[in-house]
Amino acid sequence: MIGLNGQSLANYGTMAFATAVEDSSGRKFVLLVRRDGEDAVRSIDVVPETIARKCPGADAAGLRADPATALRWLEKSADGGNPSGLFFLAGAYREGKGTTQNPLKAMELYRKGADRGDWEAAQAIAQMYAAGEGVEKSKELSDEWFRKAVQLKHRSLGRN
Repeated sequence: MIGLNGQSLANYGTMAFATAVEDSSGRKFVLLVRRDGEDAVRSIDVVPETIARKCPGADAAGLRADPATALRWLEKSADGGNPSGLFFLAGAYREGKGTTQNPLKAMELYRKGADRGDWEAAQAIAQMYAAGEGVEKSKELSDEWFRKAVQLKHRSLGRN
């Protein structure tokens, strides 16, 4: 079990956790770690100076970011039914990474993920409606999708 600032990582999605860590740059946050088979929880105080999402040693190995290649791998992953691949592919279209920015395609992919039970995809849809990003701005639809995201998250955590 790993927790961030007193909340289990099960309460975060991948992107929410990464964002929470990135937002803490220069400020202390607390990781709580309990290993399988142990009762005690260990607390680790962390104060990151900078946050960089990249593979350690990538520069030394001569690897570089290649959004177009990443997009092709995300497409293969999504086509293979991987929910994370679908979510990140939608994000690539939303942000225009490795492809032309296409919020309509992002919305289509997020909906497909939400239909498969991905609460993070439903949350992204809520955010897009709230901002009017690729769709007509709608508080009602944003609220509806946010409620759906909460329901899906609770279901994924076994809290029906």
